[in-house]
Amino acid sequence: EKERIGRLAAYLISDGETIFIDAGTTTQRVARELKNKKELTVVTNGLNVCAELVDASGVEVILVGGTFRKESFSMVGPLAENTIRQFHADKAVLGIDAISLEKGLTVPNLLEASVKKEMIAASDELIVVADRSKVGRTSFCYVAPLMEIDRLVTDSGISEKHLASLREIGIEVQLAGK
Repeated sequence: EKERIGRLAAYLISDGETIFIDAGTTTQRVARELKNKKELTVVTNGLNVCAELVDASGVEVILVGGTFRKESFSMVGPLAENTIRQFHADKAVLGIDAISLEKGLTVPNLLEASVKKEMIAASDELIVVADRSKVGRTSFCYVAPLMEIDRLVTDSGISEKHLASLREIGIEVQLAGK
């Protein structure tokens, strides 16, 4: 599922863009599919994302500094947040732990939530990548309201109820096929 989500999300990224990609296993799959892009700039807090793109000749990678969070292979904290504020991106590609119609986008860690908020604020378009298991759940730390999402890329196993509800509030949901 994550491979298909990664492939579809990467298709939404154009040559010449500047994008944020946060740390995570699904976002790592997106990065894997970006290797053949041209003149792409990726700003990331994810060591796993950076590692995926190390041999991508058409992709410039900016790895933000900060405090290393080993649970997610991510750089977090004030240094990471301040670095992200120095940039503007065409798109932010974020993984998320929970998507709730009532509570919005949430994650289990406050430091990760803060980095995601900065990426959202500094980008023109938000692409959320999450498999169906994340929809209809709530986690500990608030990131953003659902209205911030421009596109949600998820798998085709999402329930019809959740799919209809998300589309009803104006979110473009793209389903990664089988």
